[in-house]
Amino acid sequence: GCSLRQLSAVLLRKRILRHWAALAPQERRATQAALMESILREPLLLVRRSVADVASAVAKQAVPNGEWPELLSFLEHCGSSGSADHRETAIGLFASLAENIAESLQSIYP
Repeated sequence: GCSLRQLSAVLLRKRILRHWAALAPQERRATQAALMESILREPLLLVRRSVADVASAVAKQAVPNGEWPELLSFLEHCGSSGSADHRETAIGLFASLAENIAESLQSIYP
């Protein structure tokens, strides 16, 4: 059920970055697409937030390297959605992404 999906997302978030560099580019893109799809389809808030946390962790690695160009348009789509759930998730993910990008930019531009 939902607790298993949430636990799976939490465990994935904790482990994905350890293996991210070993993934082929097409595997990275497939993972990113699956995360976006899961965010759109997941009906339960706690699970959706956990999946968004995984997306945020991936974005921390991918966005500064230009490896997830679809993410910002995805956030824009969710942010203007008729679904309050999608809008809420977009705002949370965007806030997390802004923090992550700020951290990576500070390391590049001290």
